[in-house]
Amino acid sequence: MSGQNGANGKTPEIQVANGNIQWKYTTDMAWQNLISLGNLQGASADMRVSNSAIQWKRYSDTEWTTLIGLADLAGPPGATGPQGVTGNTGPAAPLLPVRLNLHLPDGLVN
Repeated sequence: MSGQNGANGKTPEIQVANGNIQWKYTTDMAWQNLISLGNLQGASADMRVSNSAIQWKRYSDTEWTTLIGLADLAGPPGATGPQGVTGNTGPAAPLLPVRLNLHLPDGLVN
């Protein structure tokens, strides 16, 4: 069974404003609240950087979930930067007395 196609429906818009998720048709002037952002609270979560990844878990969980590996965050090495300005020569290091405890075999020194 087939019939004629109906007219296209109106296009909705969605935004977040005034602490709410809101919607309206593109032809409407007023926004309608769908839900308050305050009602969307979930469980507390922890985040950490391990040796190899950025991870998260709910406060009550024991297992960490990897969001992204640290290796995936690094791009290719960049070009070498220009040579920096040569600084002034600093003061000479102080001379420190050194006591050597040498045992020379007989006949080596005149």
